[in-house]
Amino acid sequence: MSAASVRLLSLLALAGLGCGVQELAILDGPSADGGPAIDAGARDAGRDAGAVDAAMPDEGFGRRVAAGRAHSCALRDDGIWCWGGDGAGQLGLSPSGDRTRPERVELPPRAWRSVLAGAAHTCARDAAGAVWCWGRNDLGQLGQGDFEPRSGPVEVALPAPVAQLGVGENHACAILTNGQLHCWGHNYEGQLGLDDLFGAGDVPEPTRVGTESDWEQVDGHQGHSCGVRMQGTLHCWGRNTESQLGLGPSGPIQRRFPTPVPDARWLAASPGQSHSCGIDAAGALHCWGSNGSFQLGTGDREPRDVPTRTFEGPVVQLDTDTFHGCAVTPDEAMRCWGRNVEGQLGTGDLMDLRAPTEVGASVAWSEVATGRFHTCARSTDGRFFCTGENSEGRLGTGDTERRRDWTEVAFPDPR
Repeated sequence: MSAASVRLLSLLALAGLGCGVQELAILDGPSADGGPAIDAGARDAGRDAGAVDAAMPDEGFGRRVAAGRAHSCALRDDGIWCWGGDGAGQLGLSPSGDRTRPERVELPPRAWRSVLAGAAHTCARDAAGAVWCWGRNDLGQLGQGDFEPRSGPVEVALPAPVAQLGVGENHACAILTNGQLHCWGHNYEGQLGLDDLFGAGDVPEPTRVGTESDWEQVDGHQGHSCGVRMQGTLHCWGRNTESQLGLGPSGPIQRRFPTPVPDARWLAASPGQSHSCGIDAAGALHCWGSNGSFQLGTGDREPRDVPTRTFEGPVVQLDTDTFHGCAVTPDEAMRCWGRNVEGQLGTGDLMDLRAPTEVGASVAWSEVATGRFHTCARSTDGRFFCTGENSEGRLGTGDTERRRDWTEVAFPDPR
């Protein structure tokens, strides 16, 4: 079982005892990204000071596997590898150009903990909490204070180490080790949560969101973002035209600042394009927003304006994109749902799935990452698989042929 699964299972066990969500991050063993153990006493002392433990990992959101709109990346013991479309330098490779097989990104020699992909940019976090990004930057998504693209990795200037990173299509948000939330990039819909500080203008450098210092998890997609604070409260912000913020039938069409989602306690959230999904404190899967492609997994096409339970779970890892989502369960199984027009669910056919349904049963899974029309995942033994649309080589199989089944990524030998 993966380390990420172990940690979230610990959270679920504690949740069953009625502990507060802020207590759920306490572990007795090493942290899931290989860092030191999180000491309960030190964590409590840090909470009083508004701090978050520096070893808090990127868990549950594909931190070792990433899927963008037309490219993919993987974090292995020997570095970060990327493949697929490279129209904006999002592969971080030289010379630039599409790749049908993985190639290793030239990064500083250090321990890497997470890799995440936007529409056409990529970001990675190292063990010390530094963040590096590369690729498209026309909306400030690289956090460099300008709008110039980068074909190679560049470090993002942040005021403190990063404990957890979330990347949307054209923006990013980072939770610092002091619990502060900072965001940068595209801001037309208010997806940075900065209220009217910059109006609808893009923000090309990390900027603090609000005054709170108790953020634990954050993620984003095209026009909105969601995050969880220490007390287990879920907040969403940005575009709400399809009720993707989960604020109910009277919700506004846009919120430019983090707004509490009613009811429940939460562990994590994963926004899609016009919908969102989340894991509650008991490990159950909930989704809300648009549903024309069964992306809520409710068994029908009816939209929902508040979080609606989709799968009892428990779920230990989740990722959603435009029209589909996938989740990993404690028994190392994977369930997917939604649109399957390109084979992105890996079912062997092109039939949509109306509800979370087990896929890839022959593999024990640890993490999954969803792109727009493809999906990649990591097995518990460290292999990577992809399925779906394969233009530009985004499946890493050495060709551009679509796959309907989970196909192992063709890394060069020796490993």
